Amino acid sequence: PYEMVLYSINDSIRDNGSNGDVIDHILATKLTAGILAILPGHSSKHVVRLHKHGFPVVMIDDQEFPGELPWIGADNQGGAHAAVRHLLQLGHRRIAHIQGPLKHLCSRERYQGYCQALEEAGLNVASDLVLEGDFTPVGGRSAASKLFALPVEQRPTAIFAASDPMAYGVLAAAEEYGLHIPRDIALVGFDDIASSAHVRPALTTVRQPFYEMGQHGIKLLLSMLNVPRIPQRGDPGLNNFSPSFSGLSEYGGKENGDPVRIQLPTSLIVRASCG
Repeated sequence: PYEMVLYSINDSIRDNGSNGDVIDHILATKLTAGILAILPGHSSKHVVRLHKHGFPVVMIDDQEFPGELPWIGADNQGGAHAAVRHLLQLGHRRIAHIQGPLKHLCSRERYQGYCQALEEAGLNVASDLVLEGDFTPVGGRSAASKLFALPVEQRPTAIFAASDPMAYGVLAAAEEYGLHIPRDIALVGFDDIASSAHVRPALTTVRQPFYEMGQHGIKLLLSMLNVPRIPQRGDPGLNNFSPSFSGLSEYGGKENGDPVRIQLPTSLIVRASCG
């Protein structure tokens, strides 16, 4: 018996106080029972304000304050490790990595997984094979162009891009340089967004559990609402609704005061871009 209200807060307006105005509005109107904050980024400080006021908040994939609030996220490091290990098993030894923006925790975690896989194989991380991107096709294309401009003997034989859109940029750069994927360059992305199965060649990538993250997020948020809304006469479908919110005991962390953190596993989806 809840309605969904969508508040859109983006980083481009964070400095003029607009995001804080949204939070003030939420607190003042008391029309919102709880918030599921998806990738709040720099707006996290405003969401933390709500939490400190006792307002039920769950963050999904936050990159700014991962330890302060109930949180749902994906295993970025484990997914990156699996991706690079797959390339190593295919025989690649010069594996480049196009990072996401390093201000994001997920970018740093994916880089850690990349390093871990190389170190386990007895390989050093080559600084000339690690470039920072921006999660966009343009950023991926720019970084890949720098890698493809290297002398042939210094080029990577495989690239792990920290997002699928950046991997699309790698595909474009490879075509520009007359390189064939996967014959000349193997490629792995991260996300498994819907279009990744339909690019050519189809993209090998790390699948994030987007659906499950949303499912666990709303389930956790509902469990934090101690007093469900009283059904009103005429509300549709309420005869079959019997709320039973038992706090956070199902997820742990409530008893010892630690915030609930749920990290969901990723999975490697192997397609044609690796050969």
